[in-house]
Order: sequence, then structure tokens, then C-alpha cells
Amino acid sequence: MKIKETVFKEIMESPVPPPEVGGIIGGRDDIITCYFADKGSKENCYDSYYPSTDLLNEQIAVWQSRGIEFYGIYHTHFAGDDGLSCSDRRYIVNIMQAMPPQVTWLYFPIVFRDGMLVYRALREKNTVKILPEEMEII
Repeated sequence: MKIKETVFKEIMESPVPPPEVGGIIGGRDDIITCYFADKGSKENCYDSYYPSTDLLNEQIAVWQSRGIEFYGIYHTHFAGDDGLSCSDRRYIVNIMQAMPPQVTWLYFPIVFRDGMLVYRALREKNTVKILPEEMEII
């Protein structure tokens, strides 16, 4: 995943959120050039992120009108938890299966105090593969 340095820094240097908040990432030409922080739904709690689906879909529509592609969803984890949970994996599979057929991959970064891990979900027919992805800050 290629990400603009300014976007990476903004996500990493934003006020320390409680665990399990998130947002969406977008860009052009396979480069993350923007993000939108989600306020989360009222169901958010310490160990679960529930996106504000309507709000995020509205932002994706705004991006599309400006030629910005939706590239994925990020969320935060608490310190020491820098991998995908079983719930994260189910969430990613559900999102990928709900996407239009032309969307065959999305990024799912996990943000934590000391860094960001990136996963790429690939949809091939009825199978979703979740793989670690290298990140390049440009």
C-alpha cells in the first residue's frame, strides 16, 4: 500500500483515540491520498468498532464525485494488540462479500500507538483472502 506521508502523519498524529475507532481511506492511482475519520456508531465500546455506515457511504459518494476511489477501512487497536482478531477477519470477509463485483481488493490497516499494519483483502470468486501488505510512505 502506498500512502502519502501527510495522510500517514495525520492519521498517526491525530489525538490519541480510544481503542476501536476508525475511518475510510481513499485516493487515486493506487496511492492513499486522503482519509475520513468516522465518529463511529453509538454501539462502539472498548473492544469493538462499529462504523457509521450511512456517514461513510455519504463520504464515499462525495469522493466518487471528485474522482477519488475508495480503498479501504482502517481502525485502531489498543496497545499490544497489533494483529487481526477473529472479529476483524469476519468483518473484512463480510465487507468484501458485500462489495460490487468490480471491487476485488481493499486495504484494512490497523493503527496503534507505535505504527500501522496493513492487510489487503482479495476477493476471488466466493473466496476472500486476507494477506499482510507492505506499506510505502511516499
